[in-house]
Amino acid sequence: MSESLHIVCPHCHTTNRVRADQLASAPDCGQCKQPLFTGKPVDLAEAAFDKHLQRNQIPLLVDFWAPWCGARAARWRVVWCCTLPGT
Repeated sequence: MSESLHIVCPHCHTTNRVRADQLASAPDCGQCKQPLFTGKPVDLAEAAFDKHLQRNQIPLLVDFWAPWCGARAARWRVVWCCTLPGT
């Protein structure tokens, strides 16, 4: 039997238990039925950020930014491209 991991939904912030061998099969949230992995950055308020930080059992990439910071858009293009299959 495969180990289960806690994955916090990027849409409704519900903690889901997902078997490790099912992570690559595009699992959906048990609560809102949306994909758990979108391949895109998620903007989080403080409470949601705390939940993702404390409950996720997968790596969490964090970018603290300010609206006036122009480098953020360029950096996310690089991170997003690196997460695409085959890159």
